[in-house]
Amino acid sequence: MNILEFIQKFPDEGTCRLKFKGQRDQIGIIFSNLVRALLARK
Repeated sequence: MNILEFIQKFPDEGTCRLKFKGQRDQIGIIFSNLVRALLARK
């Protein structure tokens, strides 16, 4: 993605923050589920 595509996708700071917060939240959920599954194996 180049800078022009980025600006089209995220026209303001709020939309950019929401997108990255959603990704961080999703990664956190996946990671916590993985840890829970690994701990359940013991």
